[in-house]
Amino acid sequence: MICVEVVRGNFVESRHYVYGVVVDELGNTVHEYGDGRLLASPRSAIKFLQALPLVESGAADAFKLHPEQIALACASHNGEEQHVQLIERWMKESGIPEAWLHCGPHLPYYEPAAREWTCSGRTMTAKLNNCSGKHLGMMTTALHLKEDAPKYFEFEHPRQKYLRQLLTEVTGFDHETAPWGIDGCGIPTYALPLLNMAQGMSYLIRPNKTSKDLQHACQAVLQAVKENPYFIAGTGDFNTTIIEKTKGQSLIKVGAEGVYCGVLPEKGLAFALKCLDGNLRATEPATAWLLKKWGGLDEHIFSPIKNTIGESVGEFRVLEI
Repeated sequence: MICVEVVRGNFVESRHYVYGVVVDELGNTVHEYGDGRLLASPRSAIKFLQALPLVESGAADAFKLHPEQIALACASHNGEEQHVQLIERWMKESGIPEAWLHCGPHLPYYEPAAREWTCSGRTMTAKLNNCSGKHLGMMTTALHLKEDAPKYFEFEHPRQKYLRQLLTEVTGFDHETAPWGIDGCGIPTYALPLLNMAQGMSYLIRPNKTSKDLQHACQAVLQAVKENPYFIAGTGDFNTTIIEKTKGQSLIKVGAEGVYCGVLPEKGLAFALKCLDGNLRATEPATAWLLKKWGGLDEHIFSPIKNTIGESVGEFRVLEI
């Protein structure tokens, strides 16, 4: 497994343990860190997969969506002004009222944007929700297919039924019988082994798909993410930084409770990681370490531990044990 040590001064203050799986483009296991059978919910880490029906169904073309909007459908965005403006434009052009957004409001993740929003006296809105792009993607697809768009989030809605079917196909794990719950944004989320999570990501770069429409969708999603890293997250975010720094050689996505998934298209690899205690601060160094080890990153980029006046007082250290 992977151990992430939190070092302060000359002593180890905390240790976090991370399991992970690396697979090739056919889904074959290349390396396991810990137990790849660990059951975990990917949460937002598989938004690349959740966005596939938006393109596969023809909805993205029908509503003339731009690559930035497809990237937003894959995003956990910061709620910065550019994100919100693009969300508003998407809603206006597709005829989706804000009342349909089931994800609920929260302040922008990006602190300067949150301060600006609060100081301006504006009311929080669901457009700020980091998952609003994913929700718009599902509603846009439902509208295109003439389904009951406002109820897109319900477990028995055709959008959620089809998503279970698609996730079963690409991960090789039956999502009809998988343990499930409701994600923080109100969408059903499922638990599956880390190995299957990684295999689902590898489907994005697998040579032979079950249909040309799905092949096109995988290519369009990956290209949108590669070309628009800012719209995947935003200023200062680890996901955006990695995609920008590697020029799309590493495409990664965070999920709640210490999960990261990603693909390395040029290397023909995909991966899934889970910090056992759910701590995101450990998963980012573990992800950077894994990318460096498998050729998806030229150098380690671990943020130092700083005190309240900005002095570096510690570091993260990653070990394979």
